[in-house]
Amino acid sequence: MERVAKAKFFKVEKQKADGPDFSECLREIADIEDEERELEIDQNVSVSVGRVVERDGVITGEIVRHQRRNLPSHTRRGQGIIPLNLGDGGALGHHAAFRYHADRGLLVIQTGFQAARPPLLGAYIRKQLHHGSFYFRVLLNRDAWGRLARGEPKVFRVKVATPVDLSMIQGMRSTMFQSMRDLREAYGGVSIDVTISMDRVKNTYLEKENLTTAVRELYDLNEFEGIDVKELIVRADSEEGVDPIDFFKGAMIDDEVIDLNDADIDAHYRARRLFLNRARNRKWEEIIEQLDQQ
Repeated sequence: MERVAKAKFFKVEKQKADGPDFSECLREIADIEDEERELEIDQNVSVSVGRVVERDGVITGEIVRHQRRNLPSHTRRGQGIIPLNLGDGGALGHHAAFRYHADRGLLVIQTGFQAARPPLLGAYIRKQLHHGSFYFRVLLNRDAWGRLARGEPKVFRVKVATPVDLSMIQGMRSTMFQSMRDLREAYGGVSIDVTISMDRVKNTYLEKENLTTAVRELYDLNEFEGIDVKELIVRADSEEGVDPIDFFKGAMIDDEVIDLNDADIDAHYRARRLFLNRARNRKWEEIIEQLDQQ
């Protein structure tokens, strides 16, 4: 059956300088026995990682989220719609292939599945191995950064819903989000808008380097820290006029229609693994540009 496969790209960084490399952790995962792979990461969230193989500096594998609650219904002739019963211990598997390039710290992973979020992979490593903590920095596409580089930023707008758990935020982010939390607690709002603007000051613009750092950090917070960032928009003056740049539409993504054989799980995985390799090749020049900027 033909389906659209999508891939997203991340730079993996150690949270502690003396901690193990991501590749070392994946190699340890590869040695775990099959019956010990599934772990409950959080309440009602069980995950396993398997098919881990290393070839020529690239580690490939698959993360699977096991769904045992809120199962969909199915139909049976003469009985209409009935609940899906998978039996004792059964689960639906949400599969996402990944490939990791150790020399560049590049993680390429399928998107569009609940299993495909890198934090689940990071949480699985920590719980399974009792060591290894990583940041996953999403790569944004060339168009978004190019438009920011060509323009002169005048307005930076951030909208956050329910900013309550801020204990993990440090530095500049702490000041911004602490102010958001204080406003929410004082006035009871469910979301907070912050706009930093130079609109009324001629020939004066927001500092691009600080703005770039803020965009990357806010994107990371939305992806991995549970901070619900609803909008992340920069408005810049350019030769074409005012250019609004929506960074939530700026993630680097590759997609392709691939043929998946649902009756053969090995062939199914192989098709998705090969797709990730093609996605990486198509985006390689753009990937290198992004990695060199970080």
